[in-house]
Amino acid sequence: MTKIHSMQSFGLIVIYAVLIMASGSAGDSAGKGKKQSPPSPPPIDVDCDDIEASLNDLADYLSGGDSSFLGSVTTPDDGEDYDDARTQYATSSRPTFPSVIVQVTSETDVRAAVIVAASCDHSVSVRSGGHSYWGISSCDALAAGKKECMQINVHDMKNVQVMGNGEAKKLRVQAGVSLVDLTDVMVSEGVFIPTGECTDIGVSGHTQTGGFGVWSRAFGSMAHWVNSFNVVLADGSIHKQVSAPSASTSKLNDELFYAVLGGAAGSFGVVTEVTFDTIADNDYHTFFWKVNVLLSATTLPSAYSLPGVTNMLRTWSDMVRTPKMQADARWSTHWSAVASQTLIGIATGGAAGFNYLQLDVAWVSPKSNGMTRSEALQEADDFVNSILDACTACLVLGRDVPVPDPAFESIFGSEDQGTMPELHRDASLFDFDSFGLHPFPANFSWQQGSIIPDADGMQEIVESFYEFMPTADEPRFATSQWSTSPTIPNPDQSRSLPWQGDLFGIAFDAWDFAGRKGFHEDFLLEFQEKVRRIFGDEDHRMFWGAYGEPNLAKREDWTKYYESEDQYNRLVDIKTLVDPGNLFYNNMSLPVRKLGEGGDGGGKKQSKGGAKKSKKGTS
Repeated sequence: MTKIHSMQSFGLIVIYAVLIMASGSAGDSAGKGKKQSPPSPPPIDVDCDDIEASLNDLADYLSGGDSSFLGSVTTPDDGEDYDDARTQYATSSRPTFPSVIVQVTSETDVRAAVIVAASCDHSVSVRSGGHSYWGISSCDALAAGKKECMQINVHDMKNVQVMGNGEAKKLRVQAGVSLVDLTDVMVSEGVFIPTGECTDIGVSGHTQTGGFGVWSRAFGSMAHWVNSFNVVLADGSIHKQVSAPSASTSKLNDELFYAVLGGAAGSFGVVTEVTFDTIADNDYHTFFWKVNVLLSATTLPSAYSLPGVTNMLRTWSDMVRTPKMQADARWSTHWSAVASQTLIGIATGGAAGFNYLQLDVAWVSPKSNGMTRSEALQEADDFVNSILDACTACLVLGRDVPVPDPAFESIFGSEDQGTMPELHRDASLFDFDSFGLHPFPANFSWQQGSIIPDADGMQEIVESFYEFMPTADEPRFATSQWSTSPTIPNPDQSRSLPWQGDLFGIAFDAWDFAGRKGFHEDFLLEFQEKVRRIFGDEDHRMFWGAYGEPNLAKREDWTKYYESEDQYNRLVDIKTLVDPGNLFYNNMSLPVRKLGEGGDGGGKKQSKGGAKKSKKGTS
């Protein structure tokens, strides 16, 4: 029996469907690692002046007459609907103005859209949640070197299938499912997959860029739990159940699995569905803290001590670098520093300057260790207190010194207990979109040997937030997240996720208010330079995308994202092999090798996929 969760705007519909299983799960008619391809080109005339009609014709053809195009088409003539569909989450994204936006609802829709784009010489970008930090979820025709570009939105592909029972459960998730909807399914099924922390991120894009979060130190990133995925390539073919390399998989399967999971999101094709292995929640004792250290507030007694906060961060940094703590995968810490005029949307009496340092601690203790829940809790509590004890002058909200205000206490509970998916949903996921703001991001990670800043260096970083403090007439909002051992090393090198062994990571967001874009941009650039000066100039980008001018065809840029020239060349070769016409293009896509340039995929120029093109007066 397979359970299907269908995510709709009006709620969660649970459908139980008995499916006949043959060799594999339902829907796997193409076989593992195999593809379904239309004849090339299909006997369809694509009218580039009537894309919706062409999508209908192609969907009918590809489905053998069983289905028409079920999505929708949006163009600049649609005004507000067009703007909503193209807008990116991050302010730092380059301006994006796709010629056409195709909202798809099925794999057949996706294949039809890709064939139309190739036939009409459009570049293609793919959007699942639009949370890209550098605008890779949309496109601009001129940037792609083409006259037109198509944005394919997979947001409405929202089914989740639960397969198997107990520890063998797998989740088959369509590309448009959001993290919060996926987490709701995990809660109901008693399973867990580590993910990031923004509610509206789409599964497809998140998985391709890694999928890091506060749980990643214990369990790895979301991409580590991918069992297989379906992907539509530039010729309109769909490759189903692309899986980790084995004796029974093809070379193309192995290269796609490697490239799509970490290589450069949106460069290789349209991922339509991802199947995840899961963690059985019942195998762990789980605890989660949100401990909030008050730095300063005009409406509450000041308990801010810059040396105290600096000492606390140093204590944390020194502690988590010890061999004992590095060998212990039960803990994960995540610092967030916030400077804002409001506290998580709750005004502080109208006064500006409520600023705090939030420590998230996830502690997962395997029951196989033989500890009782109370014993595991005591170890975890000792770890949290050992960090907080270093800041004797700090006011800790909702823990040691509760503030007698139910609004604060409801947000700043000291310790939460529950299942992993419940704690992830209730304590880790956050709806940043509700602010109506957009971030300028900076992301860095460092290896162990490079992250030994002295006390003065740590103090300089902390002081940066006080330079950014808001005033009553000038609202500002900034967040910074500091992670230790953000994820586990890539265990089998079957994925291209970079810098998995790095020990320390920083993500900094300066959130743009209307009319203040220039100020936030300038502050972010200054912060980037300060961080590089204090921590070293390695500038790894474990977390995909950051503010700047990335161009993965330039050595000075791609060396930030890839660990070696061999890795970079392998990915470019795969890109050239599966997309020789560079159909899939975004602001951070990989380049295609030019004719005769060399490399496994670059020596031959293959013809573009697509049907016959028909454009008023031409054929």
